[in-house]
Amino acid sequence: MEVSYVGEAVPGEAPTYVLATDGVFLAYAETGTGLTHSVSVVYLRNPAAPALRLWSHLQDRAVTALCVGAGATGSSDPNPYDPEPQHQALLAVATSDAVVVWGLAAAYAAAAEGHQLPQPRGTRCRKCV
Repeated sequence: MEVSYVGEAVPGEAPTYVLATDGVFLAYAETGTGLTHSVSVVYLRNPAAPALRLWSHLQDRAVTALCVGAGATGSSDPNPYDPEPQHQALLAVATSDAVVVWGLAAAYAAAAEGHQLPQPRGTRCRKCV
């Protein structure tokens, strides 16, 4: 195994205790005044680029867990025989009452072009509200 320094990701005003990475993206929960429970994502192949800040109306409580991975959205049972599966980088954000899934490629593409970020998929826990 080889380890190398690629750069630094600096969280907002306070330390963060919720973070996740897949080796390509580093996601961390922002804490501090006025950050509205957002998540920042750093593309590790270009750590000098500004972090992408993600927030959804479903993220109205503190982030309790993050997971970065690859998968197909919109299907709980993707076709295992598909010769070219449509997997994409995904970020799952959990709060005490909701789970939100962001498509990172679409979010980065929209941010790079100056467009509004696409809305994530999400669900709110009805018993928690």
